[in-house]
Amino acid sequence: NTVIIPDFMDATTCQSLIKEIDSILEKPNEKIWQDDLGADKRAFGADRVSSLIQQIFYRNPLIIAAREAYYQIPDQYIEGCVMANRIVAKKGNLGSGGGWHRDSVNIRQFKAILYLTDVSANNGAFQYMTGTQHKETVIEGILKYGFDHNHNRFTEEEIDKILSNSKHEIHTLTGKAGTLI
Repeated sequence: NTVIIPDFMDATTCQSLIKEIDSILEKPNEKIWQDDLGADKRAFGADRVSSLIQQIFYRNPLIIAAREAYYQIPDQYIEGCVMANRIVAKKGNLGSGGGWHRDSVNIRQFKAILYLTDVSANNGAFQYMTGTQHKETVIEGILKYGFDHNHNRFTEEEIDKILSNSKHEIHTLTGKAGTLI
């Protein structure tokens, strides 16, 4: 299920987080991942190198409560981290994570996404295809579309084919800076 909480963070806090993330991403560090174009830069475990990110975001009481409810265990037993990233528009950029992809159907994943800038359908909104997180969709992909069992990267043409022949639909999540998804 997807929940959208507008005004989860105020503008000042968002600006502080942007500065903190930028400082992490600009440090020479082998733990910073970036795509070949330099359009998508990611710091996995940003909460472990920034007390600000840990305090304001990862340890936020609402996020802790949601994480505990999702996994149905106390937060102290949940292994998680903050992936902080910056995406810039560049020719040839496929988008966050290298374009359409499926993270996993084998493990349950809790994600809390915080927009630090205003996000519209035209500038990087998070999108997902309903129902594709279930294992059955892997079998559907094999039988209907000839995908391999581990097919997790999708072209626009493959997405169009899936959408035209199935019950799945795309949801686009927009929001002002401070919106939590």
